[in-house]
Amino acid sequence: MNILTIKNLDQLCYGAALLGSGGGGDPDVLKDYMHYLLNLHGPVKIITTTEMELDALVVPIALIGAPLISIERIPNAKMFINLFDKIQSVFANKKIILMPVEIGGCNAMTPFILASMYSLPVLDADLIGRAFPKINMCKPAIMGMTQQTAFIASALGEVVCIEAETMAELEDKARTVATAFGCSAAITTFIFEANQYKNYVIEGSISRALELGQSSQHIEGASIIGTGIITDVHHAIENGFLKGYVKICSKQHEFMVFFQNEYLLVTKSNQKIAESPTIISLIESRSRKAITSESLRFGLQVDLVTLIPPDFWLTPKASSQVSLRVFGYELNDAGLLYV
Repeated sequence: MNILTIKNLDQLCYGAALLGSGGGGDPDVLKDYMHYLLNLHGPVKIITTTEMELDALVVPIALIGAPLISIERIPNAKMFINLFDKIQSVFANKKIILMPVEIGGCNAMTPFILASMYSLPVLDADLIGRAFPKINMCKPAIMGMTQQTAFIASALGEVVCIEAETMAELEDKARTVATAFGCSAAITTFIFEANQYKNYVIEGSISRALELGQSSQHIEGASIIGTGIITDVHHAIENGFLKGYVKICSKQHEFMVFFQNEYLLVTKSNQKIAESPTIISLIESRSRKAITSESLRFGLQVDLVTLIPPDFWLTPKASSQVSLRVFGYELNDAGLLYV
């Protein structure tokens, strides 16, 4: 068993920002609130799959919407509390273990908020092992989980239950509700019995984030694929997603990074050099802070860094669900990008 404390909170935030690949929201959005809760309630238990009770219910928690909006409309306690009250009413008398839907970005913090408030354990796992923008890009969806239910809570405390016949329909409905809630909401979906964990989770996700966060100077397993200055940024909110690109120029090369919440593709002089599901991160060269897609700014000196994704995403079945084609990107023989 591990624990989250005030002492290793910064490590989790830094590692989660790297694994977020630009998406999932900036962990700093919830860091101060999490610091307050840890100071008030003490450490939160982080358990492994071997330590959990197999008759318990695993409840993944996340934020849904556009990361840019979370800066302007910071998620509050009410959305998490009302969401959890709904879960308890639907699954009465069940022991609950919390878990992040995705370890990437701000979503690494979400289960710890409820865990601190209600003295619950958090499973050292998630459903993605990084961040991706859509609900149907989680391991349970790709592995054929039949449940298509989600609960979504707004900052005002409204809670909506969504039922759908397919994962694609669930994604569309959830995105519609999140947009109606101002592109900032809390969600739980893919709730499952703990004895089914092998089919659905990426194990060790929180531990990996903590390890990555131990040093910003030497990031274990990271490869630097480029460095330069941001010379152009394009942001747009489309269907609840933050979409766009950033141009990074060095003396020798021009890099383009395309994103849909997460960084999905890097080109160097119009040639592809990194793509989903590889974890792509931008790090500000002086501060060593991982830069989320909503925090991109003209003039920043940055390093382009890649990390190997969890083994699950290297399988043909999984990688095909998060390929460039799925996100609407194509490269022709000359290397030029079409969207």
